[in-house]
Amino acid sequence: MAAAALFQRSELGGDDIVIGLVVSARVGPADRRTPSMLSNVVPLRLRLHDAMSVDDLLIQAAGAIRELMKHQRYPSQALRRDLQLLPMAPDVYSVTVNFMPFDRGLRSQATSRAPTIFPMGRLPTSS
Repeated sequence: MAAAALFQRSELGGDDIVIGLVVSARVGPADRRTPSMLSNVVPLRLRLHDAMSVDDLLIQAAGAIRELMKHQRYPSQALRRDLQLLPMAPDVYSVTVNFMPFDRGLRSQATSRAPTIFPMGRLPTSS
């Protein structure tokens, strides 16, 4: 997130950076075990300044993400309505980051083949 904020600042300027963070919107164990198409995009707001160190930015980003996760089930359409954005108006963020940590092994009894994980947008195609 910190790298995305620095990139956005270098490309667009400004010190008040808002990044769209894709979240699972699955807050409980039952939600995480249930197969579904549940996800959401929430705005992550970071304030940068010239004297800020990378450590300061990382600490700010970590704290902002922790706070943001409390609101991951709030519908993005409701946020647009709250902000009185018109249907065709752009979102409040110009960059969206989909961070998917895979820190635990994936298991399946249906196959012995190891799963292959592809980032969104880089799916293999067949000829």
